[in-house]
Amino acid sequence: MYRFILMRVRGQALSEVIATFGIGWPSSSFFRYLGFVGVEYALPVFIDESFMIGDVYVDMQRILIVISAAVLVFLLWLFVHHTSLGLAFRGIAQDERTALTFGMDSDWIATLSVSFGAGLAALPQRLSFPWEPSR
Repeated sequence: MYRFILMRVRGQALSEVIATFGIGWPSSSFFRYLGFVGVEYALPVFIDESFMIGDVYVDMQRILIVISAAVLVFLLWLFVHHTSLGLAFRGIAQDERTALTFGMDSDWIATLSVSFGAGLAALPQRLSFPWEPSR
């Protein structure tokens, strides 16, 4: 997706957003048509406990989701601030021309960035089913 479409409109913020939506919407509709994506989604129950917080019942599963999201955000912060690849991501995002003068390959970093984003988008789906669901 990045190499064939997004690279051509790089640097034009509105065109990048339009191109991303132009790719995402038809492809998700195509997969839904093929039956890969269901219209309804229910979170499988793997912890059947709930707590009363104020006047609201909150199940333990949602609390674990919030905790795992916080851990993931912290790990991403560590990655971006303490690895050379994370620093390259930040350098390209903040000032691409200066990063290019330091020898960073902006196309490679942007391809990795899109790949990381796709992986992070797929992560909640994988975490929802840590085991193979019974059919």
